[in-house]
Amino acid sequence: MISTSEPRVPLAKKIRAHIALADPITWMSASLLVFCGVIASGSFDGGNPQHWGLVFLASLMTGPLATGFSQSINDYYDRELDAINDPERPIPAGWYR
Repeated sequence: MISTSEPRVPLAKKIRAHIALADPITWMSASLLVFCGVIASGSFDGGNPQHWGLVFLASLMTGPLATGFSQSINDYYDRELDAINDPERPIPAGWYR
């Protein structure tokens, strides 16, 4: 039997930590910029479902994935400041493992 010194973190707490790290409020501007850019390009065909699928895929990639990931990296490098300013954030609180 393998014993670990760290207690196991419940799955629900890990999911909440991932969402808190990704900071969903920052996704809105990036996703909106994708929609505006696609419409402004002039080659968007609103009647084609494939175009809508590509727009939503690009919005997903820039919003939650790119912006959320960069927010997580920022939180990691700012962990000393967050420990003072916002100690309940996942990384400085120590509940993101």
